[in-house]
Amino acid sequence: MISMNAPEATTSRAPWFARSVRLAVTVSLGAGLLAQPCVAAAADKKAECGAAYERSQELRASLKLHAARESLVVCAQGSCPSFIQSDCTQWLAELQREMPTVVVAAKNREGADAAGVKISIDGEPVEAEHEGSAIAVDPGRHAFRFELEGAPAIEREVVVRQGEKDRIIEVSFDSTTPAAVAPPSTPEKEQPAVAKPGPLRPYAYVAGGIGAAGLIGFTVFGLVGKGQQSDLEGSGCRPNCSQDAVDSVRTKYVLADVSLGIGLAGLGAGVALFFLSQPHVEHAERAALPAVTFDVRTARGGAYATVGSAF
Repeated sequence: MISMNAPEATTSRAPWFARSVRLAVTVSLGAGLLAQPCVAAAADKKAECGAAYERSQELRASLKLHAARESLVVCAQGSCPSFIQSDCTQWLAELQREMPTVVVAAKNREGADAAGVKISIDGEPVEAEHEGSAIAVDPGRHAFRFELEGAPAIEREVVVRQGEKDRIIEVSFDSTTPAAVAPPSTPEKEQPAVAKPGPLRPYAYVAGGIGAAGLIGFTVFGLVGKGQQSDLEGSGCRPNCSQDAVDSVRTKYVLADVSLGIGLAGLGAGVALFFLSQPHVEHAERAALPAVTFDVRTARGGAYATVGSAF
């Protein structure tokens, strides 16, 4: 049986239904709006992971291992795509093996371990907590600067090799102590060190040796020739002495004359080279040089030469 009040009941339920529909639509729209920032954040994170992934490879290839490690830490996070996370985690472990490290061993003026040493590498200061521990650096040449209160700073260039671990860099602040400055001396008392002889000095000695040998030969041949001549004169063969005996005496005298010429030439060249090889000293008192005397005198039946020197 159909009630006459049915239309009225349907009409009374219509506003509730309409409100329910509107509520459902509003909830759906709100959920969509809330989901949009999450989707955008996920997309941004994925893009960040991809950029760090590519940048780490470029930095590692150029041996900028410090910067490459920072990028690998980003792309090795669990929020990155699985293949990116896997590669970055593996590369990060490899990079840790390739990253060289140095350890600074600083000594103060007393030779004890120095504390409070400030370290900078290529102008960038190193954190104080690194004191006594290994410092990770990129491979290559680096300018180290060490500073200790009350002592002059020390600068040193160091070539660090890839994969080198815990390389010891020894620094002694005692070695940088400035030497005491001596008071300036007056020009009269200033005595510079005598310079080394010139390059001609050895040739002077050689020439002198040749000259001495020539004089010895002159003496020997002259005495032998003089002795042979005396023997011939004493034998009474003159003027009918044999031609061989006469030629032998003449040969000795000729050899004596040649030896004398060689001796005089050698001694003259030696003396000249000796003086030419003396160091040239200006504006200072010259060092005392050995006095050399040379004399040649004639004698009956020949001549003789004398060479003297005072040291």
